[in-house]
Amino acid sequence: MKFLTDNYLYIFMMFASGAMLLWPLIQRRTQGVTVNPNGAIALINNENAQLIDIRSAEAFAKGRIAQAKNVPSDEIAARAAELVKAHECIVVQGDASRSAVQAASALRAAGASRVAILEGGYPAWLDAGLPTIKK
Repeated sequence: MKFLTDNYLYIFMMFASGAMLLWPLIQRRTQGVTVNPNGAIALINNENAQLIDIRSAEAFAKGRIAQAKNVPSDEIAARAAELVKAHECIVVQGDASRSAVQAASALRAAGASRVAILEGGYPAWLDAGLPTIKK
């Protein structure tokens, strides 16, 4: 018992560092599957995945990925059942923000079995030099 009371600070630091090491694993599990731009292309080509762009209509109009369908993040919950019914596999893409995680969660809650999030969103797609449509 004396060991615990004499070393409580070290024991606390040990548990805190362990928790910090486990946090990325826990977070990855709760947010779901993420794919890089090449992984998204593979899902689109091989599994007929639907790419859902959750950015605003204005941002979508300025530039978009060719296969993307615009469903702004504030409409995802209302349209989730319709999207899930139409497609078995869905890739969610935004501006690399937390809203993609929330949209993917709403789609999973509506019954989607295969939902992936594009890592880095639209900016990552641009950085990879992949084709886009701009008006």
